[in-house]
Amino acid sequence: MRHLRVVDENGEILDGCPECVGKDHELRELQRKMKAMARELGILRSNRAAEAVEHRAWPILVRLFQYWQQQCNHPRSRWNPQRFWDALPLLGTWGAANFAAAIAGIAFQPNARQLKNGKWEVYDSWELLTRDSGTFERYMRRRPKGWECPGVFREVQYEPDGQLSQAREGAAAVGQAGVGQTVLSGTG
Repeated sequence: MRHLRVVDENGEILDGCPECVGKDHELRELQRKMKAMARELGILRSNRAAEAVEHRAWPILVRLFQYWQQQCNHPRSRWNPQRFWDALPLLGTWGAANFAAAIAGIAFQPNARQLKNGKWEVYDSWELLTRDSGTFERYMRRRPKGWECPGVFREVQYEPDGQLSQAREGAAAVGQAGVGQTVLSGTG
């Protein structure tokens, strides 16, 4: 079997290409940097997870997730920090009561399609619900007529600055909430 060899200008066989040696060194250096960055990313992710667990909105979103699990029949779905970070901006914009209304809407009338095998695929995931404000609002408006917000979500308002407070008396009745929040009435 014959192998290709690197030959210099004088016709002498070289053990390795001089440029290849430099490229190999560069490759090893880049691999070392990539490993260091991967370690740093892991640390940042763990810090982000710890930050999520310590956030004041964590308990509210855990309860909302449990409500979604029960309403959409997803008992095996697991709560994680990424789901928290996906939902936090919507909680700050819409509040807990409207979040519960959106869950009721996606449970009551989710998007669905029939597969070729005759089964139905139902689109009621937490990720779909928290995709963006427009999708969230669409599901909020789909809640059943006469739907009542569970008291646990009616009582607490989350304000975007990270503070929790009791809902102001009568705020929901007149369609007002904390800064940047919209409250829809409890009935369809």
